[in-house]
Amino acid sequence: MTNDKIFGEISNIISKTLNIKVNDLNLNSGKNNILKWDSLNQVKIILAIEEKYKIKFGTDNFEDLNNIKKIVEVVADKKSASK
Repeated sequence: MTNDKIFGEISNIISKTLNIKVNDLNLNSGKNNILKWDSLNQVKIILAIEEKYKIKFGTDNFEDLNNIKKIVEVVADKKSASK
């Protein structure tokens, strides 16, 4: 699975969770520049990603997963490690 594909899927999850346009998202989008990305919505985003990819994030990862670029990188790492 390519990072571009992961980016697209994660963007869709975030778009639906935050009720924003997917075209407004890029790799730098995150809680620092999206008002709706608060701690509650971050939990919802993480849970949706865990369900989609059948992976688990440790609590130590939680605070680090605060923008799309970091999420894509961690998901790609977890997916490649599970092969």
